[in-house]
Amino acid sequence: MGHRLAVTGANGFVGRHFTQAASALGWEVVGVVRSEGAARTVREAGGRAVVLGGRDPLAFARSLEGCGTVVHLAQIGSERSDATYDAVNVAGTTCSTTTFVTTPAATPPASPSGLTTSTSNISVILNWTDNANNETGYVVQRCQGAACTPADLVTVAANLTSFTDNTASQKAVYVYQVLASNPSGRSGASNQSTVITPGHQPTATSHMISH
Repeated sequence: MGHRLAVTGANGFVGRHFTQAASALGWEVVGVVRSEGAARTVREAGGRAVVLGGRDPLAFARSLEGCGTVVHLAQIGSERSDATYDAVNVAGTTCSTTTFVTTPAATPPASPSGLTTSTSNISVILNWTDNANNETGYVVQRCQGAACTPADLVTVAANLTSFTDNTASQKAVYVYQVLASNPSGRSGASNQSTVITPGHQPTATSHMISH
């Protein structure tokens, strides 16, 4: 694969089309977003999503590791109490005088354990035990079918011990596993957990038979 680049606002109108075009040219696109819904849009456009739930500058810096280029497309179109034009569209695109230096960890992180899965409607809820103290994120892997090899689904922030997959299909068999990662590499995989998603409950109907 070609050059790796990070895109903020990769789920927006411009960001989504940029991600599609760059991926088609062989670039590895890392979309930095703030929700699983936005991550799903990035994956559908051909990119890999990193979900950052808060406004942690260090976590943001870590999400850019390995990227030679950053394309900043995040912005707001209307004033809100917690996000003003100045805070997002001006300060958010201005280089800070603070320099974040991330020192690569000496070894890959310890593997997560105790992975369990459950369902809520057709969403799959994952929970695991965090055994690492030097991870920069967790890679959730998934595959469909009883005998399959899980592949990367999404990368979530460090220290998380749960994730909800809202992209599963109805009445399907999925296998999940989770790995910890840092600049030195990835841990071994957790135990695998298999789940069968339910289908929609049928709507009760009544029929009148006339004699």
